[in-house]
Amino acid sequence: MNQFELEFHTHTLKYGGLYDHRSDSNCEIWEQLLELWKEAIRHYRLELTTAPDVNIFLINNLNVNACAFTVGQNHYIGIFVGAPMLLNALFREMLSSPDVLPVIGDISKEIRHPKLNHNQLTSVEHYFEASNWKKREVFPKDPLRNQLCQHFETLVMYFLVLHEYTHICNGHVGYSSEISGAAFYIEINMFDNPSFLRNEIRRTLEFDADNTAMSFLLDFILRRTAEGNINGESTNPLFLDPIIGTQFIVFALYSYWRLFDMYIHQWDGSHPPSPVRQSLLIDYILGYHLYTGGEHQLNEMRNRTKATVAEVEFAFSNISHEPYNPFGFLNVQNTEGNSYKINLKRHWNIVRELIEPHAYVAISPSTNI
Repeated sequence: MNQFELEFHTHTLKYGGLYDHRSDSNCEIWEQLLELWKEAIRHYRLELTTAPDVNIFLINNLNVNACAFTVGQNHYIGIFVGAPMLLNALFREMLSSPDVLPVIGDISKEIRHPKLNHNQLTSVEHYFEASNWKKREVFPKDPLRNQLCQHFETLVMYFLVLHEYTHICNGHVGYSSEISGAAFYIEINMFDNPSFLRNEIRRTLEFDADNTAMSFLLDFILRRTAEGNINGESTNPLFLDPIIGTQFIVFALYSYWRLFDMYIHQWDGSHPPSPVRQSLLIDYILGYHLYTGGEHQLNEMRNRTKATVAEVEFAFSNISHEPYNPFGFLNVQNTEGNSYKINLKRHWNIVRELIEPHAYVAISPSTNI
């Protein structure tokens, strides 16, 4: 281990410590993933030059979780290995079904598989049980669908990494460390300890991280779409259309938040509920298309977004025993979401004063909610 790996391992030991992917048979895949995540950070730092350098490592834990922390002048993001593994499994299950996104690729190559139960869909251990894994061997057979599967996973992991990085850059880690004495900002508390951050503060910080991560993700992906360069290489024309590109972002992140709700079983109050986070995603997507294409493009994207949400809900019902709800979060009363966001916005000015002394970048006077 080098100096940074040792420091990271020491501070994450209670969660499993550093995962040494170099000894893994899939070493090259892990290396590619780490490099992709670092590329997202480099893009962030090009835009905000005062943002600090950060070390990204894997944590030897199969839970779907992530953390950000600072030790002295060294900043770290830890990704639990279970996160990319479960996301990869989710999208492989979806894209290997000929019933999900049937207009993409050659679905005659795909076959239907038995549905997953709740534990298999939300637990890496259950999903990769030997009997289940050997029986299923699920992966998209069509090359384009397989590429899209990887693209969806990459989109979500970009968002997660940028979300964690925002916790460092916007002073969330510094503030929480100051009041708790602990270096950590972890997404899901694994030890059932009461949080040292009041829920209204924690939810506001999470929404701030979502806002910033979403802004940079959209800019990063659409810029690469325009360049004809997705996942590091030129790709099928399907990936080069900004309308379709934003639909892919909606599909990937909506799927992630849908799974996140299932994974934690019930909302514990530490994060904004998924419908609020999903409405943020939709607001960003629609705002981008209003800016670039006017009212006509905005109306088109509204309809496409509804269709994409229905596709995700269908995909979950297709690969698991989840009920099919074609409206998804869109049938949540707008008054509930608006009231929630108003409360967050009202609280932002208080939280901003707390985190600003610890921030490495300029903090917005108001969140984009």
